[in-house]
Amino acid sequence: MIASSILASCRFPPPPDIEEDAEDQDASTTDGAPADASDDGGQLDGSGPARASGIVVAYDFSEQNGTNILDRSGVPVACHLTAQSSASLAWMSKGVTVTSATTIKNMSACDKVIAGCASRVTVEAWIKPASSSQTGTIFALESGSGRAFALLQVGTNLSARIQTSLVSQVPLTNFGSVSQIAFVYDGTSLFTYENGVPLMSTVARGSVDPPLDAVLTVSNNLAGTLPWLGELHFLGVYCRGLTAKEIEQNYAAGPRL
Repeated sequence: MIASSILASCRFPPPPDIEEDAEDQDASTTDGAPADASDDGGQLDGSGPARASGIVVAYDFSEQNGTNILDRSGVPVACHLTAQSSASLAWMSKGVTVTSATTIKNMSACDKVIAGCASRVTVEAWIKPASSSQTGTIFALESGSGRAFALLQVGTNLSARIQTSLVSQVPLTNFGSVSQIAFVYDGTSLFTYENGVPLMSTVARGSVDPPLDAVLTVSNNLAGTLPWLGELHFLGVYCRGLTAKEIEQNYAAGPRL
């Protein structure tokens, strides 16, 4: 069982606006931060800083059509995703909008995350929710027998969860633009970030302990009862706790590998 208590919380000014467009546009940056995550992600041309090392699962939603979403981390064995229905997806040049309820998931257990993230995990998501009133699963590792970790939207809040415990819930301040959301569990504390800025630190001791048959699910839970609608630009998993500097580094890099 994971015990938790809030240690610190802070509010911060919103990041530069990020315009979404299904057509290719020229990218621009503001103070090194991505100014257009749906198109060039700030630095998708490779001119920006590199991401933090050690990512084990990465989805950049660059497929532009179909129901298959590739794990582009380069770490074997790949954990590709499949959506239930192409009718629920509206593809952009670099990203996809989930327009109606669907489950996007691995077709078999994601063994590299199950084995590697048993005690430490960092989850990063570049998203834009469709509304501030929905409650749904954005990204999770779970099975029929239990949940290892999950990132959910609960109205105007984001909820980071380890196992079945509500570990951290913080307000999401930017519904009109794409945001980088990250949570880091290092075995003793859970840290939540938005756009490279720390929001909250929570004491949370225990193991992630994924079920052996766990799969990654996106835009819904496995039961299909917590659909989430909105834009997806990047999802990534690290089997270690990234530092605050590394989270800031990934924000500067934008939603790209």
